[in-house]
Amino acid sequence: MAITSPAMDRVTEYGVESVPDCLTFCAPGVAITVNLLIERILLRVSFNPGNSEEPEIKAEELYDCLITAESGPIDRFLFVSPHILFNREALQDSFQTQVQTIPFNTDRNSDWHLPMETEITDDLVTVRLHASDFEKEEVFHSFSGTVIQPRLLIPDQLSSDESLDVLSGLGRSVFECRFDRPIEIGKSIWIRLAIKPLQLIPPASLESPNDNSGVPFIPNCLIF
Repeated sequence: MAITSPAMDRVTEYGVESVPDCLTFCAPGVAITVNLLIERILLRVSFNPGNSEEPEIKAEELYDCLITAESGPIDRFLFVSPHILFNREALQDSFQTQVQTIPFNTDRNSDWHLPMETEITDDLVTVRLHASDFEKEEVFHSFSGTVIQPRLLIPDQLSSDESLDVLSGLGRSVFECRFDRPIEIGKSIWIRLAIKPLQLIPPASLESPNDNSGVPFIPNCLIF
């Protein structure tokens, strides 16, 4: 299940630009290649029996990122999420209950979004995906890298009340993946992020369904 939503708009000196509602990341000061990024989003919708006009939506997001260091060693990544993933009163603890790194495995029940079973040899993981250009016979591309378990945290520079006010107003979170040892140039690594926001802000107002299906209608938003 995935969701596409309207982009946020921002005004710049060049006019209005669209800001996508998705996870973005970078390695500060270092060029990287994103070899593969797989995004899986589950939306769970429920209605309060006492107030059917206010459905509750919960999201379970999984991101498989295969990244190669290009211009220098990488000691951290910065991620920007379109969710508020923190509580000021327990900043790091509340963040870490909503964002975690989890291991790859060969269990098809947990990796059902992948077309073939994940190959794992020691700490090397290989994912095989359908090629988009095959015609008569199935063709697969292989993507391999070492699995890394980074430390996840909200950077100290963004932990002030002023910074958190800005992030809350934007409906965003910025967090950091730190590595115990830098990722060397040319090395490809996997990071598997699981994000379960406690609060999900829909991209548009929710309306109660008219067909008694139990599924809400979200204007300008597609749910698959």
